[in-house]
Formats: sequence, C-alpha cells, structure tokens
Amino acid sequence: MRTARIGLTLFFSGLVLLSGCSVDKLIVEKLADTLSSGMGTAFTGEDDPELVGDALPFALKLYDSLLEQTPNHANLLLSTGSAYIMYANAFIQTKAEMLPETEFAEKERMLKRAKHLYLRGRDMVLKSLEVTYPGFNAYLNERKYDKAFAPVKKQDTGKLYWAAAGWFAAFSADSFDLDLSISVGTAEKMMQKALALDETYNYGAIHDFYILFYGSMPAGRGFSEAKAREQFARSIEITQGKSASPYVNLAASICIKNQNREEFITLLNKALAVDPDAVPEIRLLNIITQRKAAWYLKHLDDFFI
Repeated sequence: MRTARIGLTLFFSGLVLLSGCSVDKLIVEKLADTLSSGMGTAFTGEDDPELVGDALPFALKLYDSLLEQTPNHANLLLSTGSAYIMYANAFIQTKAEMLPETEFAEKERMLKRAKHLYLRGRDMVLKSLEVTYPGFNAYLNERKYDKAFAPVKKQDTGKLYWAAAGWFAAFSADSFDLDLSISVGTAEKMMQKALALDETYNYGAIHDFYILFYGSMPAGRGFSEAKAREQFARSIEITQGKSASPYVNLAASICIKNQNREEFITLLNKALAVDPDAVPEIRLLNIITQRKAAWYLKHLDDFFI
C-alpha cells in the first residue's frame, strides 16, 4: 500500500508538470475518456433491473457533472445522452404503460417526464454530432440531409441511432405534440442513414426499431406490415433468435393491429423462451423485455376483443 501511495504521488506530481495543465482538468478529461469508452456489461449485462434502475440516476448526474467541465466531449455526450434515453424507456415509460387505467394521472405524469428525458438525451447526442461534424445540425434543420450525412462514418452509427431513437421515443410519449409530429421525419432520415451505415449495430437494434416503426405508424405515415415482418426476420437472423425484442415488438404492433391473438401469444412465448444469459451484452434488455412479454400475456383481454 505504501508503494502504491508513493507511485500515485509521483504520478500526480508528473501531471502538474505537463504543459501547464491543472491536475483537476487532466483528471476530469481522463475520467470523461474512460466513462465515455463504455462500461462493458456493468449495466447492460446486469441481471437485476431494479439495481440498474436505482443506480442510473446517480450515474447520469455524474456524467452531467463531467459534461459541465468538458461540454464538447463528443463521446461523453453520446454516452450521457443514450443513457438518458435508455433510462427513460426502461424505467419510466415502460412502467407508465403498465399502470392500470385507474392511475391515469400518474401515467400522464410519468410519460411527460419520459418525454422530457428523451429530448434531453436526444439533444446531447445531436450536440455530439455537431462537435464531430461542425454544421451538422444546421444542415439537419434546413433538411439538407445529403450534406449533413455526407461526412458521417460507420463509427458514428450509434450517434445517429440514439438521436433518432430519442426523437421517436419522445413522440411516442406524446403523439399530440405538433412540433414533434412534424419533426420526426428528420429522425427517420437519421435512422435510415444509421441502417445504411451498419445494419447490425447493437445486435440488430435498428431493425428492432423499424419493426415498431412500420408496425405502429398510421397509414400514410409509414405503416407497412410487409416491411415490419421483413425487419423482424432480419433481426432474428442477426441475433440468431437470442434477443426477445423482435418477438415483443412484432406482437405489440402488428398482432394487436390485426387482432391476431394466436400469433400474439406465440410470439410472446418465444420471447420468454430466450435465454437472457446467451448474450451477456443484452442480458438486461432481454430481462426487461421478457417482463413486458409476461405482462402482455397477463393482460390479453385489454388488447383483444
């Protein structure tokens, strides 16, 4: 321990001498680099959703504190923004949608909060894109998509995906927001670009998104059962059936719309049959998705005549 303390003292003493930078600034930048590089499966590989749900608010505020010191750290903006979007989806909107009709006021409050966090996360990821590609957001606002996307590389797929996902999620939480209704077209362009850059991103997450997009959007705004099923098939192929998400997404969109109770039950049972430990990187997602599948099965009569 004494040797370790001496080593740390020498390490920090050396930092003081580096190009006039303060120790605090170097430590903050190093911590930002470390956190934005990912935490492995510390969160996504967890098998206890409640543990993650309790821990994420502290982690988010830690990230926020670091961003105050390094506001233009592109990777930290992405990590923080995507974490806000994941938290809002898994631990706020999902819970809100499972509340009984008697708790309408509480459901509305939770959805309003989820929308706020979705947009906060989206804006952080959009800033990450702007930092990486100056002028990106101006082109986006002007709907000059070719110019906005021209310099974007495959390594930036996550930025496009999370910005678009947060955008659409905010709209799903409040479909009566006129501004969001008008602007989600831009989010769809971003998701299209993400799909073109890397269709296998995050274990088929983009295809999972499109199952819901094609299956849930109104006619004339993107609905297509054929395309939803195509996306479902591709997601299953990419994940080799080891993700519960495509099964639940198809059931929650197409099957309910078609009032196909039998297929609904079949798909949800397939989701429940997925081994959460098969892919550690999406263990948490599978567990949360399977809980949603079990809830759907318990409330069948709420969705079918």
